Amino acid sequence: MIPSRSSNAESLTSLRRWFSHISSFIGKPPTPELDLESSGRPIRGGNVTEKTSPSKWSSPENLESEEKPGPAHSPECLTNDNDIRQRSPSGHSLPLDEHSSYQERSILSAQQFASPSTDPALRSLVPRTPTQGDRYTRERSPPDAIKGSEVVFRSGPRPIQKVNNLPDEWVEDVHPEGQLLYSRVLSSRNLKIRIHTDLALRKTENHLIIKGATDRLLESLDSSPDLHDVGLVDSDIEASILVREDYPDEFGYYLVNHQDQTVFWLEEVMARDVDMWAYDEDIYRHKLAEQYWRHVTDYPHHCSLSSKVWDQLGPLMLLGAVDQEYCEDSTAPKDAQTLGRLEAFWHQAKDQRDIDVNKAACNWICARLWYDFVTPRIHNFWGTDYARLERTITVGEDPRPSQAHQKYPWFIRFVCLFLLWDEPVVTMRLLDDAWPGGIIYPKPWREMMSMFQNEWEKIFVLSAVTFAGAMAFLAIPVQALQGNSDPMTGQDPSLAASFAICCGIACCAFSVASLIAASNLKRDFGGKIAQDVHEAGDYLRSLYSDSLGYLKWGICLSLPRVLFQWAFRSAPVS
Repeated sequence: MIPSRSSNAESLTSLRRWFSHISSFIGKPPTPELDLESSGRPIRGGNVTEKTSPSKWSSPENLESEEKPGPAHSPECLTNDNDIRQRSPSGHSLPLDEHSSYQERSILSAQQFASPSTDPALRSLVPRTPTQGDRYTRERSPPDAIKGSEVVFRSGPRPIQKVNNLPDEWVEDVHPEGQLLYSRVLSSRNLKIRIHTDLALRKTENHLIIKGATDRLLESLDSSPDLHDVGLVDSDIEASILVREDYPDEFGYYLVNHQDQTVFWLEEVMARDVDMWAYDEDIYRHKLAEQYWRHVTDYPHHCSLSSKVWDQLGPLMLLGAVDQEYCEDSTAPKDAQTLGRLEAFWHQAKDQRDIDVNKAACNWICARLWYDFVTPRIHNFWGTDYARLERTITVGEDPRPSQAHQKYPWFIRFVCLFLLWDEPVVTMRLLDDAWPGGIIYPKPWREMMSMFQNEWEKIFVLSAVTFAGAMAFLAIPVQALQGNSDPMTGQDPSLAASFAICCGIACCAFSVASLIAASNLKRDFGGKIAQDVHEAGDYLRSLYSDSLGYLKWGICLSLPRVLFQWAFRSAPVS
């Protein structure tokens, strides 16, 4: 079929469609110099000579500098082709065909009108918290390898020199974890307040944004009488400006008070407006302290931490380590071994915190430790009427019950030693570790109960086996036992058989008693008594006897072992 002759525009359109079809098989997107349908301008040298002015709804951070024309298949063109297609105006779109061109232009226009960006000078200044920033995602994306290959090393001893394109009075710092941070000192009446931000100020398009946010914050600082009348000095206050990409029409801000370790704002703020939820003001006080330490963790360079917060960390970690040893529900953030290692790191940071080059890292260590200790206080209602230290219970006045049996009469000690196989005293020695000072602590109590339950399970199985063996022995006819007796010894065979049967019956009885005792104790201590120290205390107090005292605890808990040993001793005799 011979194509009909038409205008030059239709010929160019057919050529573009043909090239797009071929490019779809090759896998290479069409290049800008073939975008002839979307712009009716003359083409020179394969590049568009005119540029469409950006849309009035475009935000300042989306304004890109004019790109230099380059070769159609240069690495930079191929790498940034998708970016150019997304952010270019409709006159410079790169459609693959007519349908995709129309659809892409429609979506782009809808996005522009749906989320217009406000001018930086007109944006609102809203309260936010440090945790509402965009930092610390820890998802580090590597740079483009093609762009990195275009870096040229300068001649001389300094081959890389960073161009200082920061706004006036702003300085750059590198966080101990690598992020670039920026700060400046802002004068408001009699105070000089350092302002922090993590907005990328190397990009010149962000200079207007940070200037608008700083001007708005300065106006709020000057008009706040409470800020200047409380007697704070320059080193006590810092501020932060948060600019988030998902909230382009707002400047977030907050201030910190290093003297009281808290976060505050320049107007009254509802807790729900900053995504805080708690029960009362005591919990919110800890929440603000948590946000304060998050700020120091984020911006550790220029803050001056008081010696008080450094001195309190050592005993706090020691308390957490001791609490971890005694209580399973400890509020310490780490186990005892980890807290011991962290305490060593804290000592090193405390000794080096006055050195300028180590100040940021030491402040970060201090803030991170405090953050981890403050957070559990929020969940455990620390410092409120809801907090109840009901983790321990006093069960006796004697801190070492195992030594109490020495004051008992000799008859009781004789019975325990020879008739009870000294098992009550052995059990009391194990109980000494469960209540140091006469107090039951959940962690050692549960460990001891777990050990007892495992032992009672084994005794239950062994008692069942012993009972089965004794029953099998009793099933043997008495005549068989008499026939196996030796008449040369002169011993009455009926008397020996009767004694063996009695021992077998005793073995069965002791085995059954051991089974019952082990089953009952395992059932009793497998429920609330093993988990709740109050139930355990009530149970042990119910076993207390004026005549036996604490020894009755040992007799009760060692009863399965005592009965099993009697059953086991009766079996070989029979």
